[in-house]
Amino acid sequence: RAECERREAEALREVGEARERLRREEDHRREMEARAADLVEHNRRASGRRHEQEDCLLTHLAELLADQEQHQALQGTYAALEAAHVQLQAAHVQLQSDMEGLREAHGLLEQRLGVQAATAELLAREARDAA
Repeated sequence: RAECERREAEALREVGEARERLRREEDHRREMEARAADLVEHNRRASGRRHEQEDCLLTHLAELLADQEQHQALQGTYAALEAAHVQLQAAHVQLQSDMEGLREAHGLLEQRLGVQAATAELLAREARDAA
């Protein structure tokens, strides 16, 4: 049971780490978009209107790069979540097995108590008969 709880805690920790990585990747993506916007503005000021098409292409490229980074981050998060899911499933199976073992032990204890009660009743009856 302790092993299952440890596995569950580890899986939850990994999920938390995956979420934190995703948050950092999202922050990085926003930073890249802001930098791209700054570059576009600088280019616009320096070059004037004749570079508007270049600006548009740079913006589009920055968006594509940010989308690619976000996609990669999401793939990593998904993989981490899949691994955590597998660990949780294994912990669940182990818990089910442990519960079955406890049910069997409980049944054996009930049998022993029944035998002891019957023995006590028999001894009491013999003591009454002897008296």
